[in-house]
Parts: sequence; C-alpha cells; structure tokens
Amino acid sequence: MKYIIRLYDSELDKQVQESYQKQKVQFPSMNAYLTELIRAGLNSPVRHSEDNTEQLLETAINTLIVGFEKQEKDSDIIIRLLSSIYALALAKNEEGYLSRQKVESGFYDDLPKRFEDK
Repeated sequence: MKYIIRLYDSELDKQVQESYQKQKVQFPSMNAYLTELIRAGLNSPVRHSEDNTEQLLETAINTLIVGFEKQEKDSDIIIRLLSSIYALALAKNEEGYLSRQKVESGFYDDLPKRFEDK
C-alpha cells in the first residue's frame, strides 16, 4: 500500500523534522522513520485507553471546525477579490479609466447582482 501524508500543522512538522534529524542514523529514510512512528502510535497504551476516546473525539471535532471556519473565511476573501476584479474589468471597459479613489474605497467590491443567491 502507498499512503501520502500532508502535515498542515507547521509546529508538528517542525517537531517531526527535528526528531528525525536526531535519529537519522537509525533510519535509512524519512519514510522508515514515519513508519516506525505510526507503528509506535498504534502500539501505544494511550490509543487503547477508553478514558481517552472522548478527548480524542473532541479534539478531532474541534480541529475540523477550525479547518472549516478557515476555509469559509478564505472562500469569502476569494469571492470578494474575484468580484472586485470582475467589476474593475467592466468599469475599465465602459469608462476607459479607473478612479484610484473608487478602487481604494471598495466601490467595485460588491458581487454582481446576477451572481447573488436568490
């Protein structure tokens, strides 16, 4: 089997890198090191503890919520930027010039009415 792991937590990535550098002599590659870390985690008594299950579930849910909130915020920013670019292109085409004052004030930021939810 082949798995690809992406670490989005920069602090965790830093910890993994530092730990690997300290133990590099024992492992021929980062893959071998990560495989051993996973194996150790699966055999860990914490994993099998019933008392810890609720805490792990809560942590997982909170992580998902934070991820979705960030994704929603990023989506809102992207929508506003695309709306602004669209409006700027139309204004440039119609007026032949763009007023810096209008651009900076957010005059072109609104989503065009035909794209708004009905």
